[in-house]
Amino acid sequence: MTVIHPNSISGIASVTSQSNSLYFYESDHSTKLTINAHVAGNVTGDITATNGTFSGDVTIGGKLTYDDVTNIDSVGIITARSDVSIADKIIHTGDTNTAIRFPAADTVTVETSGSERLRIASDGKVGVGEDSPEALLHVGSADSWIDIGQQSGNRTKIGFNNNIAYYGNSSSAGQHVWKVNNTRAGSPWGSGNEVMRITTAGNIGIGTAAPTDHLQILHTNGKGLTFKTTENHYAQITADCSRTGADDFLLALEGKWNGTPVAEIALTTGDDTANKDDGKILFKTSASSGNIVQRMEINRLGQLLINSGDSTFNSRSGFFNDNGGSSTAVQIEGSIYAYSSMSITRNGTGASGATFIMAKGQGGTTIINNNDTMGQISFQGAEGTGDMVEGAKIIAEVDGSPASNNMPGRLAFYTNNGSYASTERLRITSAGDLFVAGTGGMNTTQLPNGSTVNVNGTSSNDGFSITRYSSGYGAYGLNIARSKSDTIGTNTLVTNGNDLGHITFYGANGSTFLKASMITAQVDGTAGTGNDMPGRLVFKTTPDGSADPVERLRIDSSGRVTTPFQPLAIIGTTINNHTPSTGLIIEFNYADTNRGNHYNTSNYTFTCPVNGDYMVMLYISRDGWTGDLELLKNGTAIKRLELRETGRDSGGNSDWQAWEWSFIVPCSANDSLKWKVAATYTDTSSTHSGYLLDGYNHVRYDSATYYLIG
Repeated sequence: MTVIHPNSISGIASVTSQSNSLYFYESDHSTKLTINAHVAGNVTGDITATNGTFSGDVTIGGKLTYDDVTNIDSVGIITARSDVSIADKIIHTGDTNTAIRFPAADTVTVETSGSERLRIASDGKVGVGEDSPEALLHVGSADSWIDIGQQSGNRTKIGFNNNIAYYGNSSSAGQHVWKVNNTRAGSPWGSGNEVMRITTAGNIGIGTAAPTDHLQILHTNGKGLTFKTTENHYAQITADCSRTGADDFLLALEGKWNGTPVAEIALTTGDDTANKDDGKILFKTSASSGNIVQRMEINRLGQLLINSGDSTFNSRSGFFNDNGGSSTAVQIEGSIYAYSSMSITRNGTGASGATFIMAKGQGGTTIINNNDTMGQISFQGAEGTGDMVEGAKIIAEVDGSPASNNMPGRLAFYTNNGSYASTERLRITSAGDLFVAGTGGMNTTQLPNGSTVNVNGTSSNDGFSITRYSSGYGAYGLNIARSKSDTIGTNTLVTNGNDLGHITFYGANGSTFLKASMITAQVDGTAGTGNDMPGRLVFKTTPDGSADPVERLRIDSSGRVTTPFQPLAIIGTTINNHTPSTGLIIEFNYADTNRGNHYNTSNYTFTCPVNGDYMVMLYISRDGWTGDLELLKNGTAIKRLELRETGRDSGGNSDWQAWEWSFIVPCSANDSLKWKVAATYTDTSSTHSGYLLDGYNHVRYDSATYYLIG
């Protein structure tokens, strides 16, 4: 066998041939290369062998061709210096449904599970889930797709099947357009409905293809802009501006009707031009013709200023102060009466109405204190210098000790009579008592037995009056009524002697008020259920040294007047056959009636207890005596009576005769009255001795009466 090789075989020491094998030896006779092939003749070209084993390296300078490539078993790495050519596909060992295929010219596909998943078409388009890619990258199926590429008109698009398509076209260069379509058939990006556009000016239009602002939303069924968050998050719109002046706009939300402004909400800088870190919110509306006017303001202090209808709103700078004190939190201002008012209305089927609540607290569960103010309503007017001065106010205050579910309260009413501050004039306590202040201010000291209505003052005009102006009959009055029920509103029959009401007059003793006198109305008989209510008036005064009034006069239901304590003294004598002498005080030593004990039976003197007119009556008998009597007041005679004989009996003897006189004597308290014999005369015709007094029946013949009549 002849081996012909154009180059030397390096590393080979000898070559032997045995049978059908060719052996190449190294110098140490170890086998280097064995070709188990039948070689006949000289090998001048390619070596072809049925079987061959190479224990070492084999270097082939030309092409090595395998006729049978069904199975290439390589222990190491197979490296091809040029192309590897296959007829159809490359498959994974033991997984014949996963392959890289070459289904057509200039086309490569990738298959898994026996189905095509990716395709590189002959035009360079890549389809994912799409065997006919229509863009450089086309992701799609019957359910979803993404494609990026160029179509006719130089449109670039991203499509999501039936939901949305984005594209830009040459007719609107530089614009980005989002469209939706209900079907994937045809060209969804071309035939869909446009929902959003970004123009070359950077304007974003939603529902409009020609936005004129940075963001413009146009819709026909009321839809707008919604910020919605999930979990524990919040939504926010921020306008971050570097304005330099007061009242400069930072953010404005404007409402228009057909292009005409009708309402606006504005966030602006505040009044602090130095730090420029305060702000306020303005609310504006238009009454007509797009003339927007500010209606409400929330300033930097959280104060709310409301104006409801006129253009003079901005003429005021800020909020007015409460008599130079702290500013109010809410202010309603306007030049029209109706626009400067506030109303609260409840519409409902229930019985309750609207509620306006003012409250006082101290934070948490801390209880408030007695006399704390829970709220107030202040009525103020301009005083000419720009300030508002309080003319009147109503204050709600704590009137006792608050506790759980217990908040005693009172109402205090103030007016201003020309000073800077108003003064309390009326108070309604937690018990329902009414205190009225006069010129001296409020005094809430109760009378000892209490009262529901109290009027206090330092002037003679500080009283209580009821006046009716009417051309008709009658006048308004003060009504005092009594029912014997303990339940308010229940009418229960009163009985004889029941008090119906009283008027009590008090005087101060230095520490408290004591009752001096009173007028009481009482039932004076049996009251009926119809129009039968007999009544009497009882007049009482308090005696000196006492604390309780005593009845002095009574007018009953029949009009009779009785005076149970009217001073009255009916006096007589127990002396018989008393012959008087000149200067003698007549000794009326017996008191039949001595009301008030104003007559002294020891010195025969009546002392007037009070100023007034006193009725003095004298009844006296004589038997043949002639003389004069005098009525003494404080020892001075004010009345003189002459007793003379007027006749004799059939025997020529003087007979008993009686005289009766009555006088009205004005007296002052502590004046004294008594009777005196002024003179005596001798009766020459009488055979009997004269007697002035006769003690028979004490007051039958000889008596005197003292009675205060007024």
